[in-house]
Amino acid sequence: DIALSANLASLMGYVRDSITDILLDSVTVIFEADTILTDVNGYYEFDDLEVGNHLSLLVQKESYNEQAIWVDLITGQNVVDVDLVSSN
Repeated sequence: DIALSANLASLMGYVRDSITDILLDSVTVIFEADTILTDVNGYYEFDDLEVGNHLSLLVQKESYNEQAIWVDLITGQNVVDVDLVSSN
């Protein structure tokens, strides 16, 4: 259904170390009720999402401070890159 797919969104981005700028793999990325891990290039992507405001994005990796971000999704692609701060 073209009308339905026109109202869908995707959320994607890269997760990096805030100091070294190194892309981080195997980072847990939680968006609302969905959980995925970043790939070897620090990339994550959620597809076929409902548009909406003030949605929760949570990013976690051992030895880093957890980061929570509020996201407003619009129709189409939404890019949210995340810089994690080391907890050491």
